[in-house]
Amino acid sequence: MLKYETLAQGIDLANFHASEDLQQVRDRVFDVISKIESCSSVSFWISKEKHKFTERSAVGAYKFFGVHIARYIGEVASQTLSKKVVVVFDKALVRQDQNAFLAAIKPQLATLGLPYYLYFHNVSKDFNGQIADYLAWARFVSLERNEHRPLAILPNHLKEVLEIRETN
Repeated sequence: MLKYETLAQGIDLANFHASEDLQQVRDRVFDVISKIESCSSVSFWISKEKHKFTERSAVGAYKFFGVHIARYIGEVASQTLSKKVVVVFDKALVRQDQNAFLAAIKPQLATLGLPYYLYFHNVSKDFNGQIADYLAWARFVSLERNEHRPLAILPNHLKEVLEIRETN
């Protein structure tokens, strides 16, 4: 509905993308997201300055991320009655980064003893992917630019954040 409201205002949007949308659009999207009660969110972040990855490209970061997100998934799965694990990651990653992520996450997920499915999809046109983009952007601008307004709008169940460290 929000998409068509913005189109009716003369704003040509194929999909929502926080870093590219006008401030008035972001305000409306955050307002809608803040009222969603049927989901939760956890944002993960890595301070690149604190970590010396062996690879100079993003590959090292994706390996590191894969291991740690799998550990988190394992913790959540052990606390719930999960019967399977489904991970949908943005297809924007280049093949080399996808492979690094998969090489790190698969062995960790295999130890859970649950069926797991890993997908790389174009999430820019998926409603859930657009919500995730906005939540990640809100966290990014709070960490990078000290801009806390987007996070302040969100309820607590959409604000959890974990810094990935060597000891996590």
